[in-house]
Order: sequence, then structure tokens, then C-alpha cells
Amino acid sequence: MTAKEYLCRYHNILEGIKVKKQYIEFCKERESSISCPSYDPMPKSPNRDTEAPFVKWMIKRKTAEDELKELVKKSNLIKQETEKTIMALNDESYEMILVMRYLDWMTWEDIADKLYCSAATIKRKHEKALELLIFNT
Repeated sequence: MTAKEYLCRYHNILEGIKVKKQYIEFCKERESSISCPSYDPMPKSPNRDTEAPFVKWMIKRKTAEDELKELVKKSNLIKQETEKTIMALNDESYEMILVMRYLDWMTWEDIADKLYCSAATIKRKHEKALELLIFNT
């Protein structure tokens, strides 16, 4: 795992949380919709499923909510671990750049504006910070 991949883990898990929340909303919509009964003359299977379709969506939603809770816990741990790793650099400018880039997910231009220097300087310091970063995979 590269230093960038290590630092991007927090952002990646936040993206996963966002997708999981969208799926939970989708399940809520599906469980609140009522399906029409079918009036076929003959049942297609003697072992047909008699459970209402919305029940399946309720189960899927509950499972997704449990997974979401675990993702949130994991994201908090990853954020703490990432912050600890960044703070081990013991250089304020490197720390600020890495925190703004990987925890706050700011653009190069925004970081440069905030730190009153050029984007090229920020990128150069960023590369140096990545070289100095020591992390456990």
C-alpha cells in the first residue's frame, strides 16, 4: 500500500457510507410501496413465496443500517489512525497539507489559498511529506 492509498482510506470509507445511506433510502422507498396482488388463474409454483414483498425490503434496510453502523465505527478508527500517523511527521506545514488534502479533502488550489502559497509549492511539500510518512499497513 502506498502512502497515498493509506491516506485515502478515510475518504474512501466516507464514500462507502454515502452509498450505503443512498441504499437505505432506496430500501425505505421500496418497503413503503404496495405491490398489487396477482390474479393468475393457476399458481405457477405450489411452493410460492407468500411473504409480502415489502418485508424483504425491510430486512434489507435493517441489514444495511447495521452495516452502516459498522462503517461509521470503522471510519472513526481510520480517521484517528490517519491523524496519528500524520502528526508523527512533527512538521506543521506537512501536517496541515496532509490533513487538508486527505481528511478535509480540499483541492490543491484551496489548500494553497489557505496557506498563502502557490499550488506548486503545496504539491512539492506534499510529495516530501509523503516520502517522510511512516505508516503500518
